Amino acid sequence: NGSVTCTFENNGQGTLKIVTNTVGASGSSLSDPDKFFEYTIKRFDPGSPSQTISTLTVNTNREVRKDAIRGDEWTGEKQIDVDKGITVYSITQTISKKGWALDSVQCEVQNKNSASPTGIRTQYAYGILNVTVRGQRTTTCTFKNTRKGELEIIENSQGVSSNQSAGNKFNYNINFVSTEYFTPNILPFAIASDQCGGQSQGQSQVCTIDQDCNICKENCGVCALPKTPPPGPGYSPSRMTVEVNGRQTKRIYPGTYEIVEYLPDRSSNDRWELSSVKCTLANGQSGGVSTGRGVDSLNVYAGKKTTCTFSHGLTIPVIGPGGGGGGGSVEPPRRTLKPIQ
Repeated sequence: NGSVTCTFENNGQGTLKIVTNTVGASGSSLSDPDKFFEYTIKRFDPGSPSQTISTLTVNTNREVRKDAIRGDEWTGEKQIDVDKGITVYSITQTISKKGWALDSVQCEVQNKNSASPTGIRTQYAYGILNVTVRGQRTTTCTFKNTRKGELEIIENSQGVSSNQSAGNKFNYNINFVSTEYFTPNILPFAIASDQCGGQSQGQSQVCTIDQDCNICKENCGVCALPKTPPPGPGYSPSRMTVEVNGRQTKRIYPGTYEIVEYLPDRSSNDRWELSSVKCTLANGQSGGVSTGRGVDSLNVYAGKKTTCTFSHGLTIPVIGPGGGGGGGSVEPPRRTLKPIQ
């Protein structure tokens, strides 16, 4: 005649809420297309291969923080009632608009006095799997998105004829340093080596590139561009190539970067020389620190463009006479660079 206590899961409808947070939307209008994010919600039927598919659109129309440099922050949410009982879903965000990176997805089931995590983040589908929704409870999934910035590199070689520069291209390694934005789940950025690709016979030391690849080639043997892995899903290029007096623009994840330049090889006696680097932010402020081989501490902000102009000239090496004489020590020949007239 003992008693038995039974606990029954409530069989009412549950609620699935999707919250979307963004940084760097391009427009302030509440109807701007950049503010609408679409989601595909798939319900997995237990014991059956069939799926129930629905869609949901979130309008990020509430401004959280305004920042003309770093990028404005917006948020929005929408919820739907789902089937009764315990149901399991996969949710994917449609990446149809260019320039957005999905940084993180977190889902929680709201209990009486706390919340418990649910779901497994997918690396390639821009979403989350195995999200549980329980009857008469709310499961909230928060998607954090950052609009990528733009990096424009302009090559400026005034006074250099097309015959002199034929076939020459400048390579730039775009090295990620850090970010103060949402930390991406994966940072697929290549860090370029500062070392030459080879050495001359009889030399054992590793030679660094003090000025440019041509200097390395003369003093250390073979000079090769570092090999870089392919860029990760949607974040950043690891290299840009710009023709003489040309320009290239790439979308990259906002953060701080180092740009390392590799000058074109020349078959003639003259060589390229980097004379200056100037970088400006979208608001006209100067950015970055010139290193002699490129620029360091360069900021790229969400939804904004950073422009760097690399100015070059062709120079020809001239071997000057050594000093000394009269029985004293003889100074070794010095090499000076003379601009081509």
